[in-house]
Amino acid sequence: MKYFCLGDTDTVLAFRLAGINGKVIDTSVQAEEILKTVFSMKNIGILLVTEEVSHFLKEKTDGLLWNDGLLIIEIPAVTEKTFEIEHISELIKKTIGVKL
Repeated sequence: MKYFCLGDTDTVLAFRLAGINGKVIDTSVQAEEILKTVFSMKNIGILLVTEEVSHFLKEKTDGLLWNDGLLIIEIPAVTEKTFEIEHISELIKKTIGVKL
């Protein structure tokens, strides 16, 4: 199972440095197209989506936690003051109830 990140340039770059692939999202149309692509990628298990991109995809992901085995987790952007590496694991723990 792999992670994938959708977000702003800084967030995607930070995750790439940690070995997690991602895609920079600038528009809602672009976000919807990439989301379809990610849903078709069977090796992706956890999709990390920044709060800004989550707003683009609200209709597609509102209330959606799982999509055919894909866990979708909303995260703060790395430029947010509240962002911490430990915070992401806590988000995952709160979402699925299991510490990864």
